[in-house]
Amino acid sequence: PLATLRAAAGKEPLKGNRGVRVDGIEWSGDGRQVAVMLRAHDNKDRWIATVDLARQALVPVHRLTDPAWINWAFNEYGWLPDNRSLWFLSEESGHGHLYTVVPGQRPQALTAGRWEVTQPVLAPAGDRFYFTCNRAWPGDYELCERPLGRGEVRELTDLDGVEGFVFSPDGQQVALRVSSSHVPPQLAVMPAAGGEVRTLTDTRSEAYR
Repeated sequence: PLATLRAAAGKEPLKGNRGVRVDGIEWSGDGRQVAVMLRAHDNKDRWIATVDLARQALVPVHRLTDPAWINWAFNEYGWLPDNRSLWFLSEESGHGHLYTVVPGQRPQALTAGRWEVTQPVLAPAGDRFYFTCNRAWPGDYELCERPLGRGEVRELTDLDGVEGFVFSPDGQQVALRVSSSHVPPQLAVMPAAGGEVRTLTDTRSEAYR
């Protein structure tokens, strides 16, 4: 990837293979398959591959390449409940979006547009993804969902500042960390299917308010 830049600078091409490191390892739910993420040391390529345990070989699933660099963010990935398909984030469209892929086939985009998906989490039931997204404008992050099958992205909150979220053990509720321009992060809770958001904390002092 650096050949053009080195030629323009009057330098000789680099010799040998680039260094590559393993950035993560994910086992399928049934423990029969494993996927790895690899990144070139020059940050210009990222690969997701499965491991053929019998042959002790990597089987490429997806490659993200950029002549500038691969972002440190938007690199989450994992297995879907069927234990044969993978999901991953990628900035290949110019924005961080969510994809699924069956090894050996072309990836399918679950989200698209001039906005970003962050913090993707597969619902406890395994039928949809929850994530934060900023569809309205770059600084407005909301809790959103997208079914695994056919369906559209749906914003579950209208809070202008969802920083993070976590499911209750039974998957019925979601705890939210919410902030705004003049309010530091507070804790709120809402039904996982959407509905009323109840604010649980207010850490501001009277003088601050």
